[in-house]
Amino acid sequence: MTDIQVAEIPVASKPQSLSTSKNFNAIDIARVTAAILIVAMHTYVFKQVNETLNFFVTMVLAKIGVPFFFVTSSFFFFRKINLAQVRNHEDGDAAGRLRKYIFRMAKIYLVWSMIYSIPRFHFGFQYGGYTAGAFQVIKGFLIALGVGSQLWYVLASIVLILIVYMLHRYMASRTILIIAVGVYVAVMFLTKYSPLIFGQSDVLSALHNASRRYVNQLPIRIPSGFIFVLFGAMLAQNRPTISRKAAVLLLLMVSVAALTAEVFFLSSSTFDFAYDGSVQAYLFMVPVVALLFVLLTNVASTDRWFFPYLRRMSLLIYCSHRFFQYWYEQAGVVNNLALFLATAASSIVFAAVVVGLLERTQRFKFLGILS
Repeated sequence: MTDIQVAEIPVASKPQSLSTSKNFNAIDIARVTAAILIVAMHTYVFKQVNETLNFFVTMVLAKIGVPFFFVTSSFFFFRKINLAQVRNHEDGDAAGRLRKYIFRMAKIYLVWSMIYSIPRFHFGFQYGGYTAGAFQVIKGFLIALGVGSQLWYVLASIVLILIVYMLHRYMASRTILIIAVGVYVAVMFLTKYSPLIFGQSDVLSALHNASRRYVNQLPIRIPSGFIFVLFGAMLAQNRPTISRKAAVLLLLMVSVAALTAEVFFLSSSTFDFAYDGSVQAYLFMVPVVALLFVLLTNVASTDRWFFPYLRRMSLLIYCSHRFFQYWYEQAGVVNNLALFLATAASSIVFAAVVVGLLERTQRFKFLGILS
């Protein structure tokens, strides 16, 4: 037995400032690591080194990143809200926090969409002039296709935080959890296991291709994150404490091994796996992310001066890296490892500069809209 107990977390009276928020350092370090792994995934970091290693890093390890982001974002948001009061419709302050969160994330999405309109226009202009460039910009805003497609996570966070909040006004957490499990199983079946069960269906293949071309899987990607956002909300109210971390670590390692085996098995059994792999709906993804998060919340660490900045940096790295990647590719960087190193370094430096300017002077306060 892992001997996991549950400890209630008091609801914060007000959110902590950037300079004073020093809790959960291990989670913040993991968020930055996850963001860098996502950069590795998008640049296919080891493609020219070893195909198996590249597949493991990009299709297994890096895929944990977005679900982990969902859990952590939800956890930090719902720590400031008492869901029992929401259930009793006594959520005046909570409703205000929700509106503030939605407004903040919407600004982040719009600002980064405008930033990515530059490479989107450039991409379209190369192939069809001004008209094609303008079309790419419009398409990018409407359905998040093309350069900067990782911004789907920002939209999904808005939708899922709102859904989890509203469901708690009318349902118990256990009922919502049953719904979330059902949704996740349905998504996993549609994107991963249906070809394995029913074979290489031309109809399913056509549907997948149409989704890939026109909606970038947003109708599937958003539901796949539901269970992770709910998990973060539930842990925010009652955070498990672990007395035997070694046992939980062992379970995590076994779960990662099982996830690896699942992904490799599906990659050899279903059609167009590289595309289906863009949806993080795997059977063993849930225990991996759950155990990882619970373990990290129970890791004690000595405070360092840079810890308060990591949470914001992780989002900046995530949002900005495709911008740098595009221009490096346009400059002719074809070696995947070099592309990863250049993109990751640029994103990290950019994030550090933005956070540093925000902390040190009011003159650059406007940069807060980036994260």
